[in-house]
Amino acid sequence: MKTVGDLLRGKPDSHLYCVGPDTSVAEIMTRELFVVGLSDSNQYCMQLMIEKNLRHLPVLEQGELVGLLSIRDLVRDVTSEQENLIEQLQQYIRGA
Repeated sequence: MKTVGDLLRGKPDSHLYCVGPDTSVAEIMTRELFVVGLSDSNQYCMQLMIEKNLRHLPVLEQGELVGLLSIRDLVRDVTSEQENLIEQLQQYIRGA
């Protein structure tokens, strides 16, 4: 997998932090991937992203890539859950 960080770092064994037009993907790609499955919780994915300083996680099902989860996806989901909880609490307070 090739990430933005890979592009910014350039070749791992080089003191130059740039990628030239002749640089191959194999020279700069991330080889140690962290992946998640469809049944993994959002909390687990967020924790993994924070601990490993990741912005994206490949999502696999039976060894096949089925999607890419971004930190933005997780933030949107958490925000949506919090908005729903706030609405429920407001309704409870109003006695509805």
